[in-house]
Amino acid sequence: MAGIELTSDPSCSAATEAVNDESLRATGMHPRLLEACRSGNCGLFDYLYDQLIGPDILKDKTPYSNTALHLAVMLGHDTFARKVLFREPSLLTSLNNDRKTPLIAALMTGNSSMARALIAAAVSSREPPDHDLERALPRNHLCEMLEMADLCGQNALHHALRSMPDRDVALHILNKVRDHQETAVRLSCQVSKNG
Repeated sequence: MAGIELTSDPSCSAATEAVNDESLRATGMHPRLLEACRSGNCGLFDYLYDQLIGPDILKDKTPYSNTALHLAVMLGHDTFARKVLFREPSLLTSLNNDRKTPLIAALMTGNSSMARALIAAAVSSREPPDHDLERALPRNHLCEMLEMADLCGQNALHHALRSMPDRDVALHILNKVRDHQETAVRLSCQVSKNG
């Protein structure tokens, strides 16, 4: 399988990570979890999570600090990504070595449906669910996720404008933060390191 370019801006000194056999051998992620991420194998993921290892498996990261959610999003395994997200919503704000969130990864790979799903998950996770208070995300989780900037100083709105030709996702982001004026202003005014 070819490598996955995590950077769309060649002037930014970001590394790339190939999800291939070499990373399987030299990874900080459990090899079976990496296998499940690469193939989008939800059954294997369920087995690892429910029976073999447990919830701690989602703490695993590749040497590049990609989580299972990052990998699933980059590889276009939307069903797998949703399953991981359901099990561990805090991964929405996880950062890899380039400070890219799974949302930024979805935007950079042109996966608008997954980008919308990640935004929806952040919106719905603002209110603590009754059944699982310990795993509830903070109320400002959407704003936190959207405002995170990568090493190039680009936030989710930058990437949505750059990666999505119809600009529909960028408008969707702005619509979701319309009640959070400070976040809308930060997203709109943040200048990347390239100006």
